[in-house]
Amino acid sequence: ELWIAIGLLIGCWANWTWVAPRLRSYSEIANNSITVPSFLENRVQDKSRVLRIVSAVVIILFFTFYVSSGMVAGGKYFESTFGGSYLDGMLIVAAVTVMRGVGAPAAHAYDATVWVIAGYVAFHAGVALVMTGFVMARQRAGYLSARRFNPVRVLRLWVDYAALVGTVGLAAAWLPGAF
Repeated sequence: ELWIAIGLLIGCWANWTWVAPRLRSYSEIANNSITVPSFLENRVQDKSRVLRIVSAVVIILFFTFYVSSGMVAGGKYFESTFGGSYLDGMLIVAAVTVMRGVGAPAAHAYDATVWVIAGYVAFHAGVALVMTGFVMARQRAGYLSARRFNPVRVLRLWVDYAALVGTVGLAAAWLPGAF
């Protein structure tokens, strides 16, 4: 499973190193395009806007699957962690997604991305803090033994994950123009 993280890291680095500079220089030529659909439309000089419409349909289709998988994961997480219902977890994720999306069009895309990363980091750090307190309380109460050591393993994985997310978040916050 480590190969997934390594592959994603290499892919992000390669994209940042080779694809992004070329895409930006071409987008300046193509009427200073900001989005990929507008870039493609300006690059091939599509006056009928068919390319933009097809791009929008593809983006909406795949983001639908992306958001729905996040909602399913949120529902399962809520159900397994807090003992709540699967539907409640999905509705909470949907509400957060809708509330976050309402302010996004008015914000600059870069600032919105940095703030989403900051919120993501803050949430995971908070969960790691609560989980640490929970495991420490169980340990002090005598509920953790050699046979019941699984909560400590889960906590260790979550704390490592939160540290990784925090490192990525700090790196994103230190990029030029973040704040």
